[in-house]
Amino acid sequence: MFKDIALSRDLLAEYRASRGGGDEKFSAMVLKFSTWPFGKYEGTIGLPPEMSEAIAAFDEFYKLKHKNHKLEWNHSLGTVTLSAQFDSGTKELSVSLYQAVVLLLFQNESKLTYKDILSQSGLKPKDAIVTLQSLALGKVRVLVKRPTGKDIGEEDEFLFNVKFEDKRRKIHIPGIQQQETVEETKQIEQAIDLDRQATIDAAIVRIMKGSKKLMDEELKIKTIEALRRHFVPTVQDIKKRIEHLLEREYMDRDEKNHNLYHYVA
Repeated sequence: MFKDIALSRDLLAEYRASRGGGDEKFSAMVLKFSTWPFGKYEGTIGLPPEMSEAIAAFDEFYKLKHKNHKLEWNHSLGTVTLSAQFDSGTKELSVSLYQAVVLLLFQNESKLTYKDILSQSGLKPKDAIVTLQSLALGKVRVLVKRPTGKDIGEEDEFLFNVKFEDKRRKIHIPGIQQQETVEETKQIEQAIDLDRQATIDAAIVRIMKGSKKLMDEELKIKTIEALRRHFVPTVQDIKKRIEHLLEREYMDRDEKNHNLYHYVA
């Protein structure tokens, strides 16, 4: 994990240098799915043009540098710093990307219904509801909800709270944590498991390709060593992947010694 963070910092510095030191407002973290406990992102969101352009530029830079890699953007983990003007003065708001997308809708509109926000933000209903609750019903209420109440209905209206007051200039607006269902948790675990299976397969094939032939125990040790920086696979996991690769004919057993494997070119 720490290696991913360090590599991301270097990558971002290289990206900014490639653009003449520009894009200081944009930051990205490139994290390996097999290492970090994040599920596959399936949310939707309508990003403002400036954000979309920044993401597209970084995506293009990354593809040129890593032609066989693909970036998948997880917008649910994004954060944004916004400058907001209230009657009491200008405040710097630290918010989630979802919260930012909703707040930016009020740049040209003084009032929006829940339906308006849902259609213009592109958020899923469950994401839109918890985002609006955090902005209008939490401790930092930069939106006003009409009618009042904890539940959000389709005809509810939201207004930007120009009367908002806080002594602080920099304000963090916390989100409302959604609880994962048992099924969602199971799906995340399955996705991580599948990704790790593919990573183990790739490591075994690379090792066998370089060694041509190896004993069973030696292959297991080399596989664990090769993947140690990412995650430590169990011996049982490696055994299953070896059997899988034998079935797929990436390697085969020696006819006389079943503990000896040969790489199949």
